[in-house]
Amino acid sequence: MELHEQIRKVLSEKGIKDTEEYNLRVSKTDMQTELTAQGFSKEEIDEELERLCLNGTLAMDEINIYDYDEPV
Repeated sequence: MELHEQIRKVLSEKGIKDTEEYNLRVSKTDMQTELTAQGFSKEEIDEELERLCLNGTLAMDEINIYDYDEPV
């Protein structure tokens, strides 16, 4: 499974729902822990998360990663 697919899987399994603001939220720490356990490097994870944020798929702040129903 590719990294972006694994990111989606972690969001769906560990994400906290909030229907008013965003679809799912997961902490960056939880995301990195889960993905490094699957063999991805921190650099790979950071680059892919940044790419997904740049194309509007996800959003991030210092603590969390957010998945919205529609691109932000």
